Amino acid sequence: MPVRASIRLRTSKVAAAIAVTVAAALVGSAGTAAAAPATDFAEYVALGDSWTADVVLLGPPTGQYVPLGCVQSAGDYPKKIAAALQVPKFFDASCGGAEVQNFATPQPAPLGGTNPPQNSHLTKTTDLVTIGIGGNDISLASAIVGCINLLPPVTLLPGVTLPAPLGGSCKAKFAAGGIDQISENIKAAEPKILANVKAIKPCRGSTTSSTSSTPWSSGWRPRRATD
Repeated sequence: MPVRASIRLRTSKVAAAIAVTVAAALVGSAGTAAAAPATDFAEYVALGDSWTADVVLLGPPTGQYVPLGCVQSAGDYPKKIAAALQVPKFFDASCGGAEVQNFATPQPAPLGGTNPPQNSHLTKTTDLVTIGIGGNDISLASAIVGCINLLPPVTLLPGVTLPAPLGGSCKAKFAAGGIDQISENIKAAEPKILANVKAIKPCRGSTTSSTSSTPWSSGWRPRRATD
């Protein structure tokens, strides 16, 4: 099979597994989604932060792959994708509060324990990696929390409004001087994130890769010499 056709086929299977995962979540108790075809992936490693780990606060987290302090869910999307793809070897390294630097350095987990460098779980036989990272690097979570208000902005007197979280606006903080602070954070974090993502390929002994994107992650499939 030609290389490009082989890559497209494997990428489409990852996309199919993601689609089945989403469909199953939407179907819920109303029915069962059709299973995605099994792939030839041998080893899948998921890297990411709380979005990937599907941090749980109401239910018990799982410590199967990472410290309980990472608050990783037993039903996050990497586990569902691994099941849909029927991957024989799988590791979910995602941890709540992770930043892209924690791909290469240990992370003190939010609720205790230390999560090893997420890249340490990559091996020469890892042929699928999904990545969901960046929210903490641009301070998105803290920005969202800081913008939660119980009431709309309320002006008590000219120039006097109720303070957050009662009714204050976060616009003054994140758009001061007409500058979008979150956009600036994204620009500053982008080179660091790209550098860490590119560093994943040598960890897996890969020279080329293909991607399959979702709004929160990318699926990477290296091309082997035999493909």
